[in-house]
Amino acid sequence: MEKLKILVIGASGLLAGPVIRKLDEKGYDLRLFSRSVKPSMFINDYKIAQGDVFNVADLEKAVT
Repeated sequence: MEKLKILVIGASGLLAGPVIRKLDEKGYDLRLFSRSVKPSMFINDYKIAQGDVFNVADLEKAVT
């Protein structure tokens, strides 16, 4: 069965860390989205998408 994919918007924010850890524990396929997110911010190797949530092109890129 394919893992459910989840885009975590605001991945560099205060509440994102615990949410990301819990979703990862549950086995979801995560992509992290934020203006300032960097792979070095996380222990695991996640798909990273940088951009502005108010920019439609950035969001489209994040979900493809």
